[in-house]
Amino acid sequence: MKKNRYIPIFIIFFLFYQFIFANINADSLFFSIKKKKPEEKLQILIDFIDNNISDSPEQIKSIAQRTLELSQKYRLKKSESDALTCLAIIEKNLGNYQKAEKYYNEALEISEKINNLNLKAYILNNKGILFDLKGDYNTAIEIYNQSLNIYLRLENIEMKYSLYNNIGGSYRRLGNFAKALEYSLQSLEYDEKYGEGKSLATSYDNIGIIYYYLEDAEKALDSFNKSLEIRQKINDKKGIAASYNNISIIYRKTGEVEKILEILQKSISIKKEIGDQLGMANSMMNLGNYYFSIDNKKEAEKCFKKSLIIKRELGNHRNIVKALIGLGNIYTERNDYETFLKYYDECLKLAQENDSGDLLKHIYKDLAINYATFNKFKKAYDIKSKHISLVDSLNSEKNQTKIAELRVQYETEKKERMIGLLQNENEKQDLIRNFLIVIMVIVFLGTILLIKLIIDKKKEIVQRKSIEKQIREINKSLENRVQTEFEKRQQHQLLLIQKSKLESLGRLSAGIVHEVNQPITRISLGLDNILIRKTMNKLDENYMMKKFNSLFCEIERIKEIMEHIRLFSRHQNQNADEKLDVNQIIKNTTKLLQTQYKNHNIILDFDLTENLPSISGNKFRLEQILMNLLSNAKDAVEERFMIDENIDKKIILRSYLKSENVILEIEDYGIGIDEVNLNHIFDPFFTTKDSDKGTGLGLSIVQGIIEEMNGKIEVESEKGKFTKVKIVFKAEKY
Repeated sequence: MKKNRYIPIFIIFFLFYQFIFANINADSLFFSIKKKKPEEKLQILIDFIDNNISDSPEQIKSIAQRTLELSQKYRLKKSESDALTCLAIIEKNLGNYQKAEKYYNEALEISEKINNLNLKAYILNNKGILFDLKGDYNTAIEIYNQSLNIYLRLENIEMKYSLYNNIGGSYRRLGNFAKALEYSLQSLEYDEKYGEGKSLATSYDNIGIIYYYLEDAEKALDSFNKSLEIRQKINDKKGIAASYNNISIIYRKTGEVEKILEILQKSISIKKEIGDQLGMANSMMNLGNYYFSIDNKKEAEKCFKKSLIIKRELGNHRNIVKALIGLGNIYTERNDYETFLKYYDECLKLAQENDSGDLLKHIYKDLAINYATFNKFKKAYDIKSKHISLVDSLNSEKNQTKIAELRVQYETEKKERMIGLLQNENEKQDLIRNFLIVIMVIVFLGTILLIKLIIDKKKEIVQRKSIEKQIREINKSLENRVQTEFEKRQQHQLLLIQKSKLESLGRLSAGIVHEVNQPITRISLGLDNILIRKTMNKLDENYMMKKFNSLFCEIERIKEIMEHIRLFSRHQNQNADEKLDVNQIIKNTTKLLQTQYKNHNIILDFDLTENLPSISGNKFRLEQILMNLLSNAKDAVEERFMIDENIDKKIILRSYLKSENVILEIEDYGIGIDEVNLNHIFDPFFTTKDSDKGTGLGLSIVQGIIEEMNGKIEVESEKGKFTKVKIVFKAEKY
């Protein structure tokens, strides 16, 4: 039995040797397996194709077609699907994307009929790669996720992380670098533990390209060099050429021009040898950029045109755009406006069709510069505005923070794993020692506590007698004093409420300035446009009326903001109840808070149920309650962030209907409240804040206002994790 098991392996090796080194043709291969059973024969052929699919594509293609015919003849569906998949990969490598997609669809249909999940996931993964090459990145991500879901069901961890790499690459080409880095780092972490060869090199390539687009040349070059070293060890010629190509791009960015020509020539030589048409086109593109940088426009144009011809044949839109950009820049240098415009119009159309954010960014940047060169300053200004807007969206503070956090998290977890291995043994010894110390401390503290309890008991007896005497005297005048204190406290409460309003307005100054500054900015821009029109003699009545209406709208917005602040800050009639929309109150309150919270990197997350019934109460009192609760939440998350910088500074506002009640919740992931303080938070004047942070409204007074509105307040918290404040009001329609 053991001998028979090794026969197919020997035959594969023998056939492989003959095919590569002795140029055995397809007929010879089929003749050598003629006497085998159909299943064995087809499996040997498919294994042979898999091992040689990158070499002699036309000869391998003919073997794959014969294999498909045999599979159909013997009605072996699994082998038929395998043969179709091999043909699809070959056509993809040859640049025949339409044929490749047809073969993948036929293979998928068979895999579904025979219910082979592993085969289906493999085909979907390769189909995703095809759409990636076509430049349809959103479809590629959708197909990759279908494959990923199947592999997760099959618990295939290796393929899970391989797909993370593919998905990360598609997000990168869409310009979503935070998502791309998130997936690629997960894949790299797995490959560094268990992977080897192409898988690990691909992870380094993907991360290198992401850092290139993030303009971190040092990290990009480090990743590409690691990939090159791995590919050279395993003699992956196609990968080596791709690594040379990537490194040349970094050298061009860092200004090391003298190194570019040598490394690109190595890349082109390898790609010619292995027949990699797309790789050849990319290397010619980079060679054209090199000649352009040394002012050899003639050679640059030749390279760009050669690259464009190959890419048009392959139908690779993303790479077509890059070649068109190169040619457009050359015709700008030649002051040929019409030819320049033709190339860039096609660039924009292709990039917009494929939703490629990173390509659009480069196109807008070059277009703005080139329009200015042709003295088309209005067009240059419009394109530059689009470029700035796109750069802001791609490189937003949230994305940059996310990218930095992902990198720090990856490095931290890597170091923690190494440190954990070293500390494991020491922890065992420390545990025994600490246990003994704890027992000794407990015994010592127990003795002291017992002595203290005896002393306190004696003092308590004496104090109790004294207190009982005082209570009897105080009770005589208690009713009058209670009434007096109640009136004083009510007055004091009103003063505290007004003080809290002024404190809140002080804290909201940044938000108020931002809200007012926006319409002022628009007014300023509108006036500038009028002046520009006047200078250009393009003022007309319709334009002036449209502009004046726009300016008056912005002025009205400023008046509304000021009126809201005036009404909020003045003394309100505490009995002025009205029907209130809870969601609108939340939006009004948070409107002026958005800028302040954004400046502190605090996320306000809204989970509001639409069409809630109204409640009855004073809207300014309710706004003030929300403002103070949000202030408490902000302080809590910032205090926790000082301890643990890895947390999300997040506050969630919810509203929903439950059992004829409108519920309003404010939940933060801050420092939390310990159990002891949680029992006292509604006590008058109780606070855990420092005096320099203000007394705030105080939960005691908040509770009183809510109860005046026939509501109730509940607080749930866990020290170091979260605090949730729930306010319950009776729904008006009930």
